Amino acid sequence: MKSYDARRAVIDHYEAAGFVVYEQRMRHGLPALGQLVVVDPGIGTPVLVRVMVGKRPGRGKRMFIDRGRVGLCDLIAVVDPRDGCVAVEHPVPARKREPAA
Repeated sequence: MKSYDARRAVIDHYEAAGFVVYEQRMRHGLPALGQLVVVDPGIGTPVLVRVMVGKRPGRGKRMFIDRGRVGLCDLIAVVDPRDGCVAVEHPVPARKREPAA
């Protein structure tokens, strides 16, 4: 699954739920690839959503994503590469390595 297909799946998921979706083009002067701004028309509060394609090893049931690539966002939309299902979760930062003593 390509990143374009993953973004399209997330956009369709949110639009079907009645949200307004915009693509974020720039962030701090750099291109913001894979990020969407989702607005609930009832509340009007924007939410920054990072779109990522999950990786599922062999017969595994859990999907994995690279937590180091999450960055600054309010939600993560993980797209299953097998069937295109979208799972939305809160970002958990990657653990920083502790310096050796």
